[in-house]
Amino acid sequence: MGDHAGKNIPAQLDGLGLSQSDLQDHIAYDPGVDEAVAEWGDKLGASSLRGVYSRLLADLNRADNDPTVVPAISDRRVIPGNLGLCPTSLAERIQGFHRPYHEALATLVNNAVVSHGRARLLSIHSFTPVWRGVMRDLEVGLLHAAPPDFLDMSYNLLRQAGYKVGINEPYDGALPGDCMDRHGLGKHPHMLIEIRNDLLQNADWRAGFLIFLKKIDELMEVDHDQ
Repeated sequence: MGDHAGKNIPAQLDGLGLSQSDLQDHIAYDPGVDEAVAEWGDKLGASSLRGVYSRLLADLNRADNDPTVVPAISDRRVIPGNLGLCPTSLAERIQGFHRPYHEALATLVNNAVVSHGRARLLSIHSFTPVWRGVMRDLEVGLLHAAPPDFLDMSYNLLRQAGYKVGINEPYDGALPGDCMDRHGLGKHPHMLIEIRNDLLQNADWRAGFLIFLKKIDELMEVDHDQ
């Protein structure tokens, strides 16, 4: 799945008052995720779901009652169209842009369980190579609230292949109410993979990483059987 794959904003919201450069930047979506989820889902023979709308409308990787689900500031930039939203407007954002995605994901997971007796969840995100003026050396982060054996095995697999990989980097995998907490934790094998977006936007890099993604999926399946 790709929670932050989309960057669409309805015309009537006038880009939330942001410039076109901001709307094409990482604050609005996760570059490379849309292409990656489409390609990898097809190659893995997996069902996939991608967010269509910008994370600035409603962040699909936050609980619907999280104070940052409709962000007023992102990466030090004020989002004018999100300032001072009344409770009714906030509820309309959740109803229109947040709830449908989670309902669709719940249906997708349930259908997998009905059809195959199990489900495995892989969530793909990307992060910016430079954060507040500092270059990030990390290439791939494996996130989980309670890292299982398959996550450690996936880490070793990638590290031995030469990837610069970390566990619960560049972000913590324990975020109450986020997508994996809501749909995976305590229910199904799952992992959120953060990939540096300059790499994820490269088609050749995505093709090479697919080999390891297949192996990670196999590790998750073995874990499910134990």
